[in-house]
Amino acid sequence: MYLNISPSNIIFILAYAFDLKWDYLEKEISETDFQESSFFELLVFVLTMWTNKLRRQGLFRSFLEVEDEIKRIRGKILFKPSMKSNGLSSNTLCCQFDELSFDILENQILLSTLEFCEKELVKRKRKVKGKKRQDDISDLALSAYNLVRLLSSQVSYRPLSIQLFNQLFFHRTNIAYKPILRICRFIYDSAVLAQEGEEKFFDIPENKMSEIFERFLRNYLTENLKGERIKVDSPNPRSWVVSADELNVKVKYIPSIHPDIVIWQKGDPKFVIDAKFYAKAMNKNKWWGRDEVVGEEKEESKSFKTHSHNLYQIIAYTNYYNCDGLLVYAQTESSSFEELVKINPEYYSDKDSCYRRFGFRTFDFSGDFEGFRTRLDDFVEQISKLASLSTSES
Repeated sequence: MYLNISPSNIIFILAYAFDLKWDYLEKEISETDFQESSFFELLVFVLTMWTNKLRRQGLFRSFLEVEDEIKRIRGKILFKPSMKSNGLSSNTLCCQFDELSFDILENQILLSTLEFCEKELVKRKRKVKGKKRQDDISDLALSAYNLVRLLSSQVSYRPLSIQLFNQLFFHRTNIAYKPILRICRFIYDSAVLAQEGEEKFFDIPENKMSEIFERFLRNYLTENLKGERIKVDSPNPRSWVVSADELNVKVKYIPSIHPDIVIWQKGDPKFVIDAKFYAKAMNKNKWWGRDEVVGEEKEESKSFKTHSHNLYQIIAYTNYYNCDGLLVYAQTESSSFEELVKINPEYYSDKDSCYRRFGFRTFDFSGDFEGFRTRLDDFVEQISKLASLSTSES
């Protein structure tokens, strides 16, 4: 299991993070054993399952501009190429026309990502021990290979690059591709060049897990928070500060702010959340003493503290949005920490100005799936109360 998180919990998180339908994936995982699977293998499983679903619904096609030497006039005749190729003597003409094709950017990225995943799985199979692990990876690699073989008959391979992904544009007709191409981009971003120049996937570092955790919480809260005219988003205000000297002076050096989650109701910010993922959610401080009996040092006491730079971040968010806020840490050990505070009014002449509450809590991702879902329901209820969300128009 990846960082003590059960595979079913990870796949549930991935489903919400990438806007996939959990009900479809839930049926599939009930028949598969993922207990020893790596995070990469779970990503490939989700990718292959959703590609199969997309294929059964019908892959997206679009019109491409084609130039070809044909016997029947179609589209626009290209006279110069026709004369150069002596096509007139063989009763053919070079024409330019639009043709409906599967060989479009969306399918090319999907094919190239599946091919990369299949090759990476084959490499991993050679390194793992145990027949069951090898068989599990082989089955997953075969699923990816079968999809590559089906797609490659009508789609061409293109090397993945940031520029390729930046060309994507989603609209009404290809919107079904958006979740799966997000997974493709995530896999590409997590792939790095090894020393020998080959692409290799390293299981997700903390900064990438923070990205998934943030998306998961935002999408889950969007679906499950109840109330009138609620919106959950991740705003990025460009001009959150102005120069203290002159209002017209441009601010050069202060960075912008970008909270992970802001909960709005009826157009007003009600609560701000910043999501963090660390292998260790809390800083542990230890104090040691000397055991005079055995002559060795022993641990006398310990304390836990949250990360101070994150706390300063949430304070800035609460000040700007004029609402309460919370840091939410993904916890992968069976323990929980939580604290809600406000600035001590003793240090302010205006005692009533220190009313905003801020703090942190950990969210336990470990354990079985049912316990995880129960904790999620409790979390949604807690956020609803902290944000003081009304359920009806007033």
